[in-house]
Amino acid sequence: MRKLVGFVLISLLILAGTNFNKVKKRVYNELYLIMTPQEQKQFKSINTPVQLKMFLEEFWKKRDPDPKTPQNKIRDIYYARLKFAAKHFKEPGRPGWLSDRGKIFLILGPPTSRYTKYMGDKSTIQGSSYSGFNEDSVALAGMSGTPNVGNYGGVNKESWVYENLHLNLAFIDRLGTGKFVLEAPPPKLLNIFEKYKKNFLPRKRRTQSLHLSAEVDTKAKKFYIHVPINELSFLKENGKIFADIVLEFSYTNAKTEVEKHFTQEMKFEVKEKDINDPEKRITIPINIAPLKGMYIINITIKDKVSKAKGVKRYKLKI
Repeated sequence: MRKLVGFVLISLLILAGTNFNKVKKRVYNELYLIMTPQEQKQFKSINTPVQLKMFLEEFWKKRDPDPKTPQNKIRDIYYARLKFAAKHFKEPGRPGWLSDRGKIFLILGPPTSRYTKYMGDKSTIQGSSYSGFNEDSVALAGMSGTPNVGNYGGVNKESWVYENLHLNLAFIDRLGTGKFVLEAPPPKLLNIFEKYKKNFLPRKRRTQSLHLSAEVDTKAKKFYIHVPINELSFLKENGKIFADIVLEFSYTNAKTEVEKHFTQEMKFEVKEKDINDPEKRITIPINIAPLKGMYIINITIKDKVSKAKGVKRYKLKI
């Protein structure tokens, strides 16, 4: 499902010569339903493709339900629905995801049951062309019952039933133009819509702590820092999985109190089978050959993906 992200992959659109303002407008139209007011304000200040790309990366990172994995289930579900809406709900003058049906589909997902009736047709069709839609969180059930959608006479109409929400929705095309409007929405729809929209809003997280350990090899004159792999989050690039961390290392001579420090960004490829193994770790060697005497050593490791941080302080005689 990850390939569905290509539906709005900015770099490809720009490389193809697409006008940047046109790309920016499309991205906004695709995501504004699940943007916070702060994100909408931030989006308006974007002026370059690089800023837009960075905005999207951060936008979905904040919504990732499990940042320790290279997948982002919430993002993949949203883009799957977006692609489906673009294909099935396109209406004159607007893309499918901006139609009434498309907006409902984006937030609530596919209905349990779908019924259609067209001008001049005396029968109601019980069936769903949405049965081919797949996403991990939702499965279409079979048709059952008769929806209470009111009597709208000789018009095109489509009714959706969400059985688990006890919700019936009617979309009416009175003029036969292909534009379906949500008719007489039930009062509880707004509350349901806002509740389900929260699934796509930024997630509140506690700042994670990385549990670091270290050891010194006086013979090899090396200081080894160990970072548990299962506490890190990961990036996926070209089919490979990487941890992206920043090492901050400082040492102070206990006698002279002269402090020296350095910062280095480090990227490590990891195997997928090791991601959840508590025994696996990334080991970072530090050369301490030039040091002699008593030292205070401070270590900070920052996970650039999840923003988790680990801090350790050691007093060593070298």
